[in-house]
Amino acid sequence: LNLFDNPTTIQFTHRLIAYAVIIFICFAWYKAKNYTLTPATRNAFHLLFIMMIVQVTLGISTLLSVPDTPVRAGVIVELAAAHQAGALLLLTAALNVNHKLRSSGGMS
Repeated sequence: LNLFDNPTTIQFTHRLIAYAVIIFICFAWYKAKNYTLTPATRNAFHLLFIMMIVQVTLGISTLLSVPDTPVRAGVIVELAAAHQAGALLLLTAALNVNHKLRSSGGMS
């Protein structure tokens, strides 16, 4: 139960999952260069990679933001909300890659 109640543990778990996602997306993007893909599928992989970079930047910016006035959890709420929206866009980009791969017959 400490996994969900301790802010330090939550932050640690969040980072571990983020590292796994970063490694997977970088690996998939790198491997996709070796396959013959449609331009739309290749662009979907590029969009996924770019969105991952944006999400990492938003996450780091959120952690480093220490506002002058005390706010929720000690971060700027707008940056935290942008990080949440970035997660949704990253998921959407991953689903787009999946859709493009399935509709184009996969990687060959």
